[in-house]
Amino acid sequence: QERQYDCVLSDYRMPEMKGIRLVKKIRETSDIPFIIYTGRGSEEVAQAAFAVGIDDYIRKESNQGHYQVLAKRIRSAVMRHRAEESLRCRERELSSMIKNSSDGIYRVEMAQGVTRANPAFLKFFGYSLEELQTMGIDMRELIHDDDKAQFMSELDDLYARRLEKYSSLNRWRTKSGGIIWLASSVTALIQDDKFIGVEIIARDVTEQRRAEEEIRSLALFPSE
Repeated sequence: QERQYDCVLSDYRMPEMKGIRLVKKIRETSDIPFIIYTGRGSEEVAQAAFAVGIDDYIRKESNQGHYQVLAKRIRSAVMRHRAEESLRCRERELSSMIKNSSDGIYRVEMAQGVTRANPAFLKFFGYSLEELQTMGIDMRELIHDDDKAQFMSELDDLYARRLEKYSSLNRWRTKSGGIIWLASSVTALIQDDKFIGVEIIARDVTEQRRAEEEIRSLALFPSE
């Protein structure tokens, strides 16, 4: 509770608290690597120990070389834990980046529809993720009619594996009935060599498009 350690190595039979009870207490607050090292173990004890969350279970032996094995198992447990913690840290950082991104990021799977979406994407369209999933909303139906043919053609190329990724600029309908322009980067999702859906990163360029149209209209009808 007061200091940081790399690993706990514990006997099974101890006078005040057996090893299994000890790991239960530690697992309430920590995922530190925990190894039970015992000379009186059995298969039943090992199963019970793994059931409460130990990382390794080692039977004591009398030969001196056994301590090299023990050291290797401790080192392996510590390195594995550090690697897992590093991965969790990177995942938290990535999750934070996606959550706070001003770009919409979402995943659409052929069999399920929208399976993941960050707050920016949901704000673009005005739907909650629950609405998109429970109402059976097909994202393809939200594409502006004038842009749908091109979008579907590019999607077909992804499905047929003629493309792995493409960029597009399309108009989309929101829940409130408005129209937004999204510049999107669309990447194919491949699993077991089969196309299963797409991941999309989209940027709202509606104001930019409106400004461009206003500039064009001023060029066509200059003031006298």
